[in-house]
Amino acid sequence: MLNKMGNTKLAYVAPFGINLDKIEKYNVKPKFPSIFYLGALDWIPNQEGVMWFVKQVWPELKDKYPDLEFHVAGRNAPDFMIRFFQQNRITFHGEIEKSAEFFSKWTIMVSPIFAGSGMRVKIVEGMAMGKVIVTTTIGTEGISTTHGKNILIADTAEDFATALSSLLLDPRRVEMIGRNARRYVEQYHDQQCVGNQLAAFLATVVDYRRSTAA
Repeated sequence: MLNKMGNTKLAYVAPFGINLDKIEKYNVKPKFPSIFYLGALDWIPNQEGVMWFVKQVWPELKDKYPDLEFHVAGRNAPDFMIRFFQQNRITFHGEIEKSAEFFSKWTIMVSPIFAGSGMRVKIVEGMAMGKVIVTTTIGTEGISTTHGKNILIADTAEDFATALSSLLLDPRRVEMIGRNARRYVEQYHDQQCVGNQLAAFLATVVDYRRSTAA
């Protein structure tokens, strides 16, 4: 957008960086089958996305997979949402202290986002934990993922149901996509790599200024 407004100077977009060495590891085998959601529930796009998923996707999944569990966590959930979860046989954990511990307990992360902007930090965190994530096109904005390789992208209720069913019927695919997700974060969102790329860009800026000054 800045370039369209007339910027002619050098520019660089630094992706969100995560310190992979500081991610806590828990010796817990994720429960299968299970899906989970983690996000601030005082943000309207998150509220709308989760409630849409529960209304449009969850009933079909629960009927098809009676043993499937759905776990939701997030801060500042309004009372009407908590009641809504209870009515739909969803386990609500409220605000949690350690996201890594919550990630470790469950298998497939859903992130139904249809509004808002910016990179979804929780998606990058989930990928760093080796989780397979099903999200929307908007949910992956700023994250150069590949559908079917390191993430699954779904924009309709039918697509979400299909994507989740493909995972629930094939635990090996869950593991494969989760491994690829971790590798993606190691390559593109590792804090050290992001810092090195930024340093390389700044060196380019210095060289550019010297050449234009001459």
